[in-house]
Amino acid sequence: MHRIPHGKKSFSDKRSVIYLQHGILASSAGWVLPGPRKGFAYILAEFGYDVLMSNVRGTRYSRKHTYLDPERHTVNKIKAMFSLASIAFLKHMIGPLLLVIAEFRTGILALYNVLNTCEFLPRNEFLAHLGDTLCNDNSTFQILCTNAPFAICGFNEKQMNSSLLPIIMGHTPSGASTKQIYHCVRGVKSGNGTFRDSICFIFFNKI
Repeated sequence: MHRIPHGKKSFSDKRSVIYLQHGILASSAGWVLPGPRKGFAYILAEFGYDVLMSNVRGTRYSRKHTYLDPERHTVNKIKAMFSLASIAFLKHMIGPLLLVIAEFRTGILALYNVLNTCEFLPRNEFLAHLGDTLCNDNSTFQILCTNAPFAICGFNEKQMNSSLLPIIMGHTPSGASTKQIYHCVRGVKSGNGTFRDSICFIFFNKI
């Protein structure tokens, strides 16, 4: 869990809490990567909110819990859950990566089971270094680097700041669990969603 308790100019004692949950293959870093002027978490903090940013299991920042052991069977138990009706759909999702995974989900997930891995696209130091080298403003390959975030989020050239690409590539993908991917692509394929799939909906702005 990462936190911005207040902004640089906002020190009120009466602050409402804002909870931000990242989307699939992302992490809490996505809320601050654009910097203080455009980063959503920073903007909320300057408006007087106490901003909390969580990281789901399997991401880069969820590996070193202070006391919980992910190997213990009790970590998967839920005492109680209060869930509302479905609030989102994925019929018009524009990110091509999950559309492809959804089409071939059975084979891809079977391969992961054979390999006995619970991780899906974990963060890779080599890819992060490659992104820093090939995606900077002086690189002729920068235009190709834009395809990576577009593959996950969908194409939107107006919202892409190419100068941030080395930073984005250093944090994306941040990893996910294979079960998380399974539930997400199941929602993509059906066009409907469940409470368990909500992380996918938030990421693709389909609420």
